[in-house]
Amino acid sequence: MGDSLIPMWGLPFYMYGICGYIDSARKVFDRMRHWDVVTRNAMIKGFMQNGSVDEAAVLFGRMSCFR
Repeated sequence: MGDSLIPMWGLPFYMYGICGYIDSARKVFDRMRHWDVVTRNAMIKGFMQNGSVDEAAVLFGRMSCFR
């Protein structure tokens, strides 16, 4: 998969989060080899919308742009 297609991965996380399937979103996220700001933000938003504040904070802390 080319780097230009990576941001498209944000859509499934967003949809899983809206529908309350955060465990499914996490499984897809964990299988990815590359993450970008779009995918991480979508996953963080999904965690927050589903009450997983601690998991959102951990993922936010792992964002390389803030290291």
